[in-house]
Amino acid sequence: DGSLRDTPAIRDMNLPVYHQSSHASTLGRLHVPLDHQVPIACAGVTVLPGDIIVGDDEGAVVIPPSMVEEVADASWKMELREEFAIEKVRSGLSFEGYFPLAKENWPDFEAWLAERGETY
Repeated sequence: DGSLRDTPAIRDMNLPVYHQSSHASTLGRLHVPLDHQVPIACAGVTVLPGDIIVGDDEGAVVIPPSMVEEVADASWKMELREEFAIEKVRSGLSFEGYFPLAKENWPDFEAWLAERGETY
C-alpha cells in the first residue's frame, strides 16, 4: 500500500516488488519490520501466513493454500482458451465468440488442443 524509493535499482535486481507509488525520501529507521508471520492487509486484501502470492507486471493475487490447485488449474485452462482465441483473432476473425469462448467454438478449441497434445 505504500511508496518505495530506488525503484530503478530494485528493478535491476529482478526483485518482484509491488507498490502504490515511488517516493524519493528516506525515512531512516522510522519504518522497520516489527513482526512477521502475522496476518496483514494490503490494498484491502487480507494476507495470512502461508498464503501464496503470484504476480506479474499487471498486479498480484493472494491465494490461500487450500485453493492453490484449483486456481492453478483454472488459470492454466484460461491461458489455453486465451492462446487459442488470440490465434483466431490474429488470423483475422472477430473477437466475438472468442472472448469469452462461445459454445459454438468449443469443437474448434478441442481440435486445437488435440493438435497440440494438450488436455483440458
